[in-house]
Amino acid sequence: MKRLSGAFRRPVCGDAANGAAVCDISDTHDGQGEAFLWEEADAAACLPVRAPDSNKGTNGRILVIAGSKNMCGAAYLCARAAYRCGAGLVEIFTCEDNRIPLQTLIPEAILTTYAPGERPQTADALARADGVVLGPGLGRGDSARILLGDVLSHARVPTVLDADALNLIAEHGLLPMLGERTDVPWILTPHPMEMARLTGISASDWEVDPIGNAASFAHRYGIVVNAKNARSVITDGRVSFINPTGNSALAKGGSGDVLSGICAVLAAQLYAQSPVRMLPDGTEISAALAAASLGAYVHGLAAEEVSLTMGQRAPLASEICDAVGTVLFRMERICARNHNEAGGCPA
Repeated sequence: MKRLSGAFRRPVCGDAANGAAVCDISDTHDGQGEAFLWEEADAAACLPVRAPDSNKGTNGRILVIAGSKNMCGAAYLCARAAYRCGAGLVEIFTCEDNRIPLQTLIPEAILTTYAPGERPQTADALARADGVVLGPGLGRGDSARILLGDVLSHARVPTVLDADALNLIAEHGLLPMLGERTDVPWILTPHPMEMARLTGISASDWEVDPIGNAASFAHRYGIVVNAKNARSVITDGRVSFINPTGNSALAKGGSGDVLSGICAVLAAQLYAQSPVRMLPDGTEISAALAAASLGAYVHGLAAEEVSLTMGQRAPLASEICDAVGTVLFRMERICARNHNEAGGCPA
């Protein structure tokens, strides 16, 4: 793991053939806390432990509240990514129009649907979830607003807010609700335009100090934010990560849905094991920050894995999703090797 110093001014520099590299930085960082860069061995050691005697109940039940009419793909990709990342069960909460395509695309998922004009009833689904994703393909209609209100008011587990959930939060000025719900680990995953809507800071102004801006935003509302970009900044306002993985294969529709599913599983599993994780240098971080930063790291590695055989133009989000398993298997082998050589991976 690398500790960064100074203000991270530019998202990309270095080896263009390998995607990018993070440059050394010399200036002070204006008191915005520590900044780190995951390396594969440390990231592998921080992944949730998967017990040999685990079952679908102990590996996390993820609730994906996503999709709207003619937009079932986002729910599908998010749910598929959650399963690829090791969830025990995935429940998709979506509109009735999506039932048949989703049952066909991902029969492993549990479906709970609501009819047009019907008020979605989320209480039972939220009560049985270990992790929640809200927003992919959700739209901004009446049902979406009701679902957002329910989640902001009644979620009790790590919750990833993405896509239309973020747009609705910005549109209706609901960010203070997140700050009031300090009992919930919130993870927000905005792309630059969504971040601009949330903060009122333009993309060009954001790039002047991406770590500082993201850290200030996260600290103000007590959240974890993954400010997605060519080099994403993931922070809780105290500790920040710059994600070194990924490439332009991720610049395609559906990639964010995959990321949300990955982050939700990691958050649910890590939080269940411990609300706090320890970095190799002794720095304590929340399970939510560990999940969001590891999720971005794994997501980027999956894009790199697919690009080895397909280049960066061709991969679909579903193919990147399926490469998550390959990446996690490699990281598990790294951890196992280090366990044999050094006496164990950190818990």
